[in-house]
Amino acid sequence: MQANDKGERMTGTKDAHFDLVSILYHGLKSASAMETYLRDAQQAGDDELSQFIQNTAQEDKRRAEKAKILLAQRLGQPGINRSSSERASQIIGSVDSQNYPL
Repeated sequence: MQANDKGERMTGTKDAHFDLVSILYHGLKSASAMETYLRDAQQAGDDELSQFIQNTAQEDKRRAEKAKILLAQRLGQPGINRSSSERASQIIGSVDSQNYPL
C-alpha cells in the first residue's frame, strides 16, 4: 500500500473524497463567519475592509461550490459536469442560498 492509502484504511473513505468534503465544509464555514466580520467592518464604517471581506467570502463560496462539483463527479454520479452545480447540489446537499449566495 502507498503512504496515502493509510487514511483510506482508517476511514473507509478515499483521501481525495475526504479532502473535497473538508474543503467544502471549511469554505462554507468561513463564508458564514465572514457575515459577522462584514457587519463589524460596516459598523466601523471601514469600506476598504468591508470590500476585502466581501471578496474573501465570495472566494470561499466559489471554492466550496467547485469542491461540491468535483466531489459529485468523483462519486460517479451520472449527469455531472463542470457547469452542473444544480445537479451537484441535489447530490451533495443543497446550499442555503440565503446564507451562501453565489
